[in-house]
Amino acid sequence: MVAFKCTLTHSGGKKAVRVPLMIVEEDVSEILRCLANFLDKPLTIRIDNVSYSCVINSYADKKPKYQLTVTIDGNDKNVFLANYAKYRDMILQVYLVIDEGKVINHLRKITDGQRRSTYALIKEVATAYGGELGEVKAMLKDTFCKTHEIPDFSLSDCEQETAVKFTDFISELCIHEKLPITIHPSRYVSDIAKYHFWCKENKCCCICGKGGSLYTYERKDSDNIELCLCQYCVTKSVSMGNEMFFCQYYLEPEKGWAGQ
Repeated sequence: MVAFKCTLTHSGGKKAVRVPLMIVEEDVSEILRCLANFLDKPLTIRIDNVSYSCVINSYADKKPKYQLTVTIDGNDKNVFLANYAKYRDMILQVYLVIDEGKVINHLRKITDGQRRSTYALIKEVATAYGGELGEVKAMLKDTFCKTHEIPDFSLSDCEQETAVKFTDFISELCIHEKLPITIHPSRYVSDIAKYHFWCKENKCCCICGKGGSLYTYERKDSDNIELCLCQYCVTKSVSMGNEMFFCQYYLEPEKGWAGQ
């Protein structure tokens, strides 16, 4: 938590209100010392014993004062506007606190990387079936939700666990249908051992996604590996040499992608 004195104004919008806080000179150094810890995090600002959820929008040095602008939205916006008259033209004692509950909730949400990988996989399915991306996404989500008996969700803010299960669901579908996948398996596979099991069960090449058959790879310093490969990938392994081929392409169950 950081405490400081300031005056404030506001500029309203339909969904949110921006609140520039003009921090008094003696408290500027404390704000500068703590500012980095508060950026890009959900916060609570307490003014005159009333708390509002907010985020830092911008900050600027406007000597002799320092301006820190926060954005308040949702129901808190209306409460703030109702109280604004008593804040105006006053030096206020303000407390800024990181909302730990919202931070934890944010950390559970789907990451940008997960979202990109999921959409890339959906695009692969849409290309294979010749359908529109939006329609294929809706179909996949609907089937997934019915299979797992869960309500509809959004890829913009679903939990990471849901995103992983959904991506695994699409991956298994691609393997079952033997859909050629051009993106690297390490981008979307969450459980490598499960991935190889799916490939073997569905006789799908674990390298390129085409139809395949079981192939035993003899390793020099460890146990042999049985995996599913198409004839093209078997031929490629022979021409490159097994060691080089598997170092570059093979998805190692224990270690992840061997070529990375």
